[in-house]
Amino acid sequence: IDPFLPDMTVDCDGTMRSGLWAEPMPYRPGGLAAAGVLDRVPDFAEVKAGLPPVALPGTAPAALVLWGYLFGGQVGDRVEIALAEPGTAPRRKSFILAKSQPMLYRAWGIRAPEGGFAPGAYRGEVVHRRGETVLDRREIRFELPAP
Repeated sequence: IDPFLPDMTVDCDGTMRSGLWAEPMPYRPGGLAAAGVLDRVPDFAEVKAGLPPVALPGTAPAALVLWGYLFGGQVGDRVEIALAEPGTAPRRKSFILAKSQPMLYRAWGIRAPEGGFAPGAYRGEVVHRRGETVLDRREIRFELPAP
């Protein structure tokens, strides 16, 4: 029985059988394969190789850069990246895709202010939208210690 023909009912010897899937696997037209935060803009090779969600140095970071690794990007899709520092409203950046791409990434961040980032809980979010539909959303939470 061919597992990729879910409505197949006859096997090679002509015997009637049900397909291998109880229910068809859901189709995902796009979304996020991964997302994370670094102290710099990653290069695409690093993103494809697999970065951990939080890859910050043990010392005070010079920047906080959120990144999202997406699949199924279509012209006009929107990638939204937001970063909320302790006690502040999130800062946001939105990217509109100019071309369709099977795999892509987007990154955005902020440089450390004079004296460094405030210690505490930070929250990042990466969202992939097609029109008003949210295809996928990832949240990244991390703590920065006091200097």
